[in-house]
Amino acid sequence: MKLFKHLIALFYIIVFGVGVLHSQSNEKTRPKIGLVLSGGGAKGLAHIGVLKVLEEAGMPIDYITGTSMGSIVGGLYACGYSAKQIESICHHVNWNEVMFDKISRQNISIEEKDEDGKYVGEFPILKGKIIIPKGLVAGQNVSMLLSHLTWPVHDITDFDKLPIPFRCIATDIEKVEPVVLKSGFLPDAIRASMAIPSMFTPFEIDNRMLVDGGVLRNFPAQDAKDMGADIIIGVNVSSGLYNRIQLNSALQIMDQASTYQIFLSNKEQNKYCNFIIEPDISNYSMFSFDAVDSLIIAGERAARKIFPQLKHLADSLNKISPTVKEVIRPRELNSLFVSHVTIKGLSKVSKSLVLGNLQIADSSWITLEDLERGINRIYGSRFFESVNYKIEPRHNSSNLVIQVKEQNTNIFKFSLNYDNNLKAAILLNNTIRNFPGQGSKLMIDLKLGEYPAVIAKYSIQTPIKPNIGFGTKLSYNKFQANYFDNHGNILSNFNFFHYLGEVEIRSSVSNYLSITSGLQGEIIHFEPKVGAEDSVNYNAKILSTYLRCRFDTYDRIVFPKKGDQFYGEIKYIIDGKYAAPNNWNKSFFRIILSYNKAVKLSDRITTLIALNGGAVSGSNIYNAYRFFLGAAHPYENNIFPFSGLKFMEASGQNLLSAQLGIRFEPWVDKFVTLRANVANTSLLYHQLLDFNNVYTGFGISAGIKTIIGPIEATVAKGSVSNAFFVEIKIGYFF
Repeated sequence: MKLFKHLIALFYIIVFGVGVLHSQSNEKTRPKIGLVLSGGGAKGLAHIGVLKVLEEAGMPIDYITGTSMGSIVGGLYACGYSAKQIESICHHVNWNEVMFDKISRQNISIEEKDEDGKYVGEFPILKGKIIIPKGLVAGQNVSMLLSHLTWPVHDITDFDKLPIPFRCIATDIEKVEPVVLKSGFLPDAIRASMAIPSMFTPFEIDNRMLVDGGVLRNFPAQDAKDMGADIIIGVNVSSGLYNRIQLNSALQIMDQASTYQIFLSNKEQNKYCNFIIEPDISNYSMFSFDAVDSLIIAGERAARKIFPQLKHLADSLNKISPTVKEVIRPRELNSLFVSHVTIKGLSKVSKSLVLGNLQIADSSWITLEDLERGINRIYGSRFFESVNYKIEPRHNSSNLVIQVKEQNTNIFKFSLNYDNNLKAAILLNNTIRNFPGQGSKLMIDLKLGEYPAVIAKYSIQTPIKPNIGFGTKLSYNKFQANYFDNHGNILSNFNFFHYLGEVEIRSSVSNYLSITSGLQGEIIHFEPKVGAEDSVNYNAKILSTYLRCRFDTYDRIVFPKKGDQFYGEIKYIIDGKYAAPNNWNKSFFRIILSYNKAVKLSDRITTLIALNGGAVSGSNIYNAYRFFLGAAHPYENNIFPFSGLKFMEASGQNLLSAQLGIRFEPWVDKFVTLRANVANTSLLYHQLLDFNNVYTGFGISAGIKTIIGPIEATVAKGSVSNAFFVEIKIGYFF
């Protein structure tokens, strides 16, 4: 059947070409070639291989239609990119980040970094009810990539005026009908065409809710015909139907039931094609983005099977009309002059929050890198579901349009964890944005478990530079505090109750750096559990003021591979009221410094460095204000991690510790970590370097990243008890 179609096509060309030569009307009567690229997820990368062969054959392409991944490849080709350029782009794109909307941690605002790597899932709340999102992925990274690549044609709203006329197909999911996109903003059209239902959120264009065109027309050949194509070359990377043997599980049966419509549609669209190229992609899935080279080669192989026919067709067409419109290849944008910045889509978020993060003023020169950094800062504020840009050329300048879609103002989040010290816990969170006040965030954490906690935070940004904001915090938490002898035996333990209130002013200098100053009030209560013969009342009320500095460039919070974390705090205790004994210092300074660094030695090996220290200006300090060592996480900011010591096993009024570790990743997301550390404590801060009270310890951990967070087991030994013990951690730390 295919051979018959090819022969008919060649016969048509020869007869048509002879007539054209006799008529001396070459350009007007040359047969027009339409190229049709189907959807198929990652399998659509095979289209690039076909394009390389078509270019080698000298095939003129007059029209392009595409669906889903075919719309991406086809859209870029229509913009003027060559097959080689598109291949290079695909090699440099991190498809895992793009397709799954993974946000680089460097693009998350410093205020939001505490929330990163903390929750298992989140859901919007509408009218008091938790609802399932319309899609798992908002498509922010896809939109950004498309805007970046298509910047030379941002001003072209009629797709017939692109270097190669183009159409892409989406589906109106409300009316369940195909939508042919032939005008508008090209990145939006492509984004709508590839909005795979349930994976990507639907995309709205002209008040229509659009999803992947493959739902109804995955192989848009009739649209190429409608554009005026006389000869149609179709590239189909859709999977066929399973046979009886392959239908051996519920998964295959469900897949067949949901995709048979695509098979029937493709069968109908095949009738419009003169050539159909079907790469062998049976060993790949729609998510095989790690197989760029193999998929491109599969496309080349399939096209080369009919290379003689393609070459003959191209030669015949070029004899009829050898002059082909020169396509100008897109270039990288070095810089542009922005005459005006326009922001669209704002409703509840203040314009100053957007401009403060964008950091681009009217009448200024910028690079595309500067622009996209600003866009990422806006998106990293977490006030928006999507943020995109459009460059509108003017005379010797450009108008920059920032298009935003605001995030749902009410979000429910949850998480869970377990460790030996704080036992099992569930974390429930409600985050409300823009209430009360534009650019504000109200966050309430409720921790349920043996050791409960409640944290309520409110913050609001102002238009004052550099990103000045105000915040307040109220919290309550409870955990078990142990006191050990010199051999690691528990002498007594207490339930530690901590009530805290803060008001502060902050400056978010960048996504990496924040400086905060505020006033803090605390109520601390100890309740004896073991060793109740200690009848001393350790309750206290403390008023203090503080200055904090935070710096964070970690690439990820769970098993980081590179970056730095620094926390510094200078606190002045204005007044401390203690129940008994009453001879503790009522006013003194306390300094806390904590620095962690991850150095990537290779893709599989990371060096870990940690330095922690705390010092006080007094000589008789309230017990809760001492510094403690032990376990893996600093549950309070005066409790420092230390491999080889149990939770709060060692303490001192002044403390200095250092840790060196090396982490291996022998398999993806599976880790082995070795740590060794040393610490010294002293009564007076200037004695810290005397090393009279030295603690040592080491540990070896095995960990894995899972859907519920990291799971890690550690075997450790330290100088206090001089015995091995095991620690287990499951889930994100909170």
